[in-house]
Amino acid sequence: MRIRNVHIGLIICSLLLAFPATAEMRVLEIELNKIEQRDQACRVYLFAKNKTQQKFTSFKLDVVLFNQNGIIQKNMAVNIAPLPVAKKIVKAFDLKQLDCDAIGSLLVNRVIECETASNDAPDCLSLLKLSSKNRIPFSK
Repeated sequence: MRIRNVHIGLIICSLLLAFPATAEMRVLEIELNKIEQRDQACRVYLFAKNKTQQKFTSFKLDVVLFNQNGIIQKNMAVNIAPLPVAKKIVKAFDLKQLDCDAIGSLLVNRVIECETASNDAPDCLSLLKLSSKNRIPFSK
C-alpha cells in the first residue's frame, strides 16, 4: 500500500512538471519600479516582463494618476511596446509639472491599443499582472 502511494505521488509530480501553470506563464507583468523627481517632472519607471507567447508591436495603456486624496490629477496614454516574447524591458516616462510626492496611486483604466505580430486580438487587459516596488499602488 505504501509503495502504491509513492508511485501515485511520483506520477502526480511528473504531471505537474510536464504541464506547468500555464495561466501564470501567459501574463504580461508590469511593475511600477521606481519614481524620481527630475526638475519640474516626476520620472516613472515601469519594468515589464512579457510571459505570453505573443510579440506585441503596440501596447498602449490608459493610465490615470490619483493624488494622495484619491482625486484624479492626470490621465495619460503610455505605450510600452514593442514587447518581444520572453523579454524584459524598462520604460521610463516623465510626468511634467508634477511633484512625485503628490502621487497617491496609478490605475490602468484600459488598454487603448494592443497589437501582436500575428495580428491576433487577445483580451489585453486580462493579460496584465500589475505590481509596485514602492509606496504607490499600481492597479487595474
